[in-house]
Amino acid sequence: MVELDYMLRCMIKSPAMQMSASYYSSDELDRATHNEDLFQGEDIEVHLDHKHMGIGGDDSWTPCTHEQYLIPPNPYSFSIRLFPVTAGTSSHDIYKSQLDN
Repeated sequence: MVELDYMLRCMIKSPAMQMSASYYSSDELDRATHNEDLFQGEDIEVHLDHKHMGIGGDDSWTPCTHEQYLIPPNPYSFSIRLFPVTAGTSSHDIYKSQLDN
């Protein structure tokens, strides 16, 4: 496992959004069939999911997603700021970073 001397604080201006971060890439997760088959990378892959579409219909013979659960192809926007947080970062610095956006 990679040891870090800092953390990242993330501020997102957007409607509700799901965020995940992993040392395992999407390709690695698709490739592995068991947890012990996973190889941890040196990079962290971050995923931001703004919306999720419904998974399908009500039965196996009509797999279409209901109209009310479709995500329209509209432009969406958000902003993200990443801040390094070290052992020397004061709570005042973190508070001030919230005001500077």
